[in-house]
Amino acid sequence: MGKWQAWTKILGDAVIDPGMPVGPSRTVSSSGVSESNGAVLSGITIVQAETLDQAFEMATNCVHGDIGGTIDVVVAMDM
Repeated sequence: MGKWQAWTKILGDAVIDPGMPVGPSRTVSSSGVSESNGAVLSGITIVQAETLDQAFEMATNCVHGDIGGTIDVVVAMDM
């Protein structure tokens, strides 16, 4: 946890929401609700970046990779 907190501190004002872990999930579709085969994601962190490449750079330094995790970088759509 300390390493993760240090990572978010390095990102500074780019961190919009430091995030949270998530638990078990279910999949909802037009055919109903089904049990998931495990969590699709384990948590989220929201950052602000000027470019997608900048967001990739932020993710590269995340300590989640140190424990064998992967990080998906996605663009939030303005609604």
